[in-house]
Amino acid sequence: MTIILVTACARFATGAGGSASPEPSGGPPDLAGAWLLRHGSGPDGDILVPDDHRITLIVDAGKRELGGQACNHYGGRFELDDDGSISLGVMGMTEMACAEPMMTAEAAYHAALAAVREVERDGDVLTLTGDGTQLVFERLPPVPDAQLRGTRWTLESLIRGDAVSSVQGDAWLMLDEDLGLTGSTGCRELSGRYVVSGDQLVPTDLRADGACTTDLEAQDRHVIEVLEGFLAAVDGDRLTFSLPNGNALVYRATDR
Repeated sequence: MTIILVTACARFATGAGGSASPEPSGGPPDLAGAWLLRHGSGPDGDILVPDDHRITLIVDAGKRELGGQACNHYGGRFELDDDGSISLGVMGMTEMACAEPMMTAEAAYHAALAAVREVERDGDVLTLTGDGTQLVFERLPPVPDAQLRGTRWTLESLIRGDAVSSVQGDAWLMLDEDLGLTGSTGCRELSGRYVVSGDQLVPTDLRADGACTTDLEAQDRHVIEVLEGFLAAVDGDRLTFSLPNGNALVYRATDR
């Protein structure tokens, strides 16, 4: 698949709204975390997201990366100035076909994102605005870890920024009630522990034991990379682990 480059040279000016956590006086608003689009409009009109889809924005302030998912995963880097403005560079996006009206909603969202010039945060609400553009996000709630625990999740697809590929071997994951983690990359056994911190699941002491044949080495590396720094989201019987750069793992519940 071909990567689509979305140029977004936006400048975010410091907002005047409050924050859930104190911020330095005169400093930029804290954008870090995972955000869900609630409503928005831009140069292409209103962004009408179907009820069974969502648009997310994930900001890693430490690495100066942002990304998320509409129909496709997108991601890129940003530069934060001392005066609180942010410059977005060229952003990459996967090219997966989605049914309408989600494709139209995605196009409208990226047009609006490219037009953003200011940001304001008020607690758990993040508002991005520009010429004829307004995007209103709210922080994603904590992961419903009760749904995660005790379920055997089977890996069904790998997302590598610009491509989606099928899974080889028996790759799976289980998060136990006692915060233990077990599973397989498809060729190596996984073990470790995890903690829940806000809207993040953080693996600790992640281990992969065994050996992989040459054809499974790339899949093994991808699984480990995502699991070492994932953001988890549950939607029905689907569990997605993703990184701000767009790399992701998609699992389905196969046993509970």
